Amino acid sequence: MEDTPQAGYPQIPLDMPVSGVTAATLTTGTTDPAVTISALQQQVTDLQLANTQLRSQLVTMQETELAYREKLVALQQTEITLREQLGQTQTQSGREPDDFASAVSHSLDTLQTRLSGLSNPLTDFAVREFSIDAKVAVNVTRLGTVEYRFIQPGEKVDPTAVSNVKMTVVPVPKQTQAGSWGPVEFTPSAGVDEIRGIGRQLRQQLNQEGIYTVGDLLHAGGRVRGTVELASLLEVDRYRVEEWLAHAQLLTIRDVDGRTAGVLYELGIRNLEQLAASNPETLAAEFNGQVQRTGRRRVNEVDAARVTPWIVAARNFLGQQPPAEPEPIPPASPQDSPA
Repeated sequence: MEDTPQAGYPQIPLDMPVSGVTAATLTTGTTDPAVTISALQQQVTDLQLANTQLRSQLVTMQETELAYREKLVALQQTEITLREQLGQTQTQSGREPDDFASAVSHSLDTLQTRLSGLSNPLTDFAVREFSIDAKVAVNVTRLGTVEYRFIQPGEKVDPTAVSNVKMTVVPVPKQTQAGSWGPVEFTPSAGVDEIRGIGRQLRQQLNQEGIYTVGDLLHAGGRVRGTVELASLLEVDRYRVEEWLAHAQLLTIRDVDGRTAGVLYELGIRNLEQLAASNPETLAAEFNGQVQRTGRRRVNEVDAARVTPWIVAARNFLGQQPPAEPEPIPPASPQDSPA
C-alpha cells in the first residue's frame, strides 16, 4: 500500500507554518521530534502564563471599578447631606434679625417704587426713617421678601416666628429723579417671563417667591446674597442669573421688549450705565446691523429718534445730565463771502 494521500483530502503546503514549526520540517525529519515537542510545550506554557496575566489584570480592573463605585456612592451621600444642611440653614436664617431688617427695607423699596410709577407726582418720595411695632407671624423668604400675617385668637404659632411689628414711614421730597422709575419713561411692571430664558416653570417658581415683575427681580437680585439665593432657588449658575438681571434692567425702559433687550444684550449693553453712555446714531446702526446678521424677522429696525428716549431715560435714572446739544454754527456774514 502506498502512502500517497487519497484524493479529496486537503493538501497542506510544505511551507505553511503549523504552531511555529513548518510542515516541511516535520515531514523531512531534519529536526529532532523531541525538540519540536519541547517547542510546542513551551508555547502552551507561554499561552497559559499570558492567560493568567490577563485574568489578573481583569481582576484588578474589577477591583478598581468597585472602588470608584464606592467613592461615587460616598460623594452622592455627601451631596445629599450638604443639600439637607443648606435647606436647614436657609430655613433658619429667614428669621435672623439682620435678614428681617433687610427684608423690610426691601419691601419698603418695592412699595416706594410702585408708588413712584403712579400718575400722582406726590407718591414719588424718599424715605428718611421707619420703625416697626406689631405682633405678627413673620417669615422671610430666601430671596429677602417678607411674608407675614396677623395671628388669630387661639392659634398655635411657633414662638420663634412671632414678632412685634410697627412701621412708621417718614417720607421726604426727592430732590432729583435719580433712582425713580417714572411712569413716562419706565415700565418696571413688565412680567418676568419677558426675559429671554425664563419660561413657564421658572416664572412659576419666581411667582411663588413673590417675584412677578422685572422690578421685583431687580430688587431681589440687587444684593450679592440675593443673586446666590436666586441661583440656588432656580438651580442655575450665577452667570445665568446675572444675564437675567441685565435683561431686567433693559426691560424697565419703556418701548423695550424682550426681543429688543436681547439684541441690546448681544451688543454688549448689559445695564443702564452702558445704555446711558451710548450715542443714538451709533447705537441705531449697531442695533440694525445685529438684527440683519442674526436674521430676526420679529424685531423691527430702529433709528436714532427711537433709541434717544432709551438713552435719556437711562441718564435720568442715573441722575446724569442730558447730552449737550451741539452749538449752532452762526451764518456767514456778507463780509466773509468771497468776492
